[in-house]
Amino acid sequence: MKALTFAFKALWHRKATSAFIALIWALGLLGLAITSRLESNVEAQLKRTLEGTDLLLVAKGSPTQAILANVFHVDQATGNVPRAEADKWLSHPDLQKVRRLAYGDNYQGVRILGCDSATWNHIQTRDLKGRWPQAPLEVVLSAEVARKTGLELGDHFHGSHGTVEDLGDHDHHDYHVVGIVSPIAPQWASMIWTPLESVWEVHEDAPMEYTAVLAAIPNQMTRLM
Repeated sequence: MKALTFAFKALWHRKATSAFIALIWALGLLGLAITSRLESNVEAQLKRTLEGTDLLLVAKGSPTQAILANVFHVDQATGNVPRAEADKWLSHPDLQKVRRLAYGDNYQGVRILGCDSATWNHIQTRDLKGRWPQAPLEVVLSAEVARKTGLELGDHFHGSHGTVEDLGDHDHHDYHVVGIVSPIAPQWASMIWTPLESVWEVHEDAPMEYTAVLAAIPNQMTRLM
């Protein structure tokens, strides 16, 4: 008991130091709590991002780069896959939720992603204004892109070649804004979507190719093969 009394008296006489120690302890606990929460949020976000993607068919190259480019959309693609070759894989009965992607152009540095309706169905969104594309050269913007560029429903614009600015405009092809949407997942926050046929029409002299094909494989035995 005397030892406990002595300890309290010592802390009282060193109030400033004791308060500092208590603050450090509290901040440490807070940091651990925040880190744990962030890890949980990141893990949940990764799970949502990768959900429905058991197969990624891409051109030869770095696997990490391929995942970053075609799943998280934060890197350059490793190349393209001929449509005829990729379509042979897509006939497999165990493949579901097949999403075909084709990059080719940008607008003010924002990527224009050619994709199919399966991709639009896969993206979690809210507050769709207008509609999803129904014809080549129709596009849907993310809300962030609409704010950044000033584009509105009904507007037309020209894309630039490649996934970065200043590589030349496709001034003979007009994209038409038919929708604006707010994606929930951050990898879709800055994106322009258009049908695959748009990419092939704009690059009419190039062969029909996919940048990537993503699919789900519900059959666990097939995943292991």
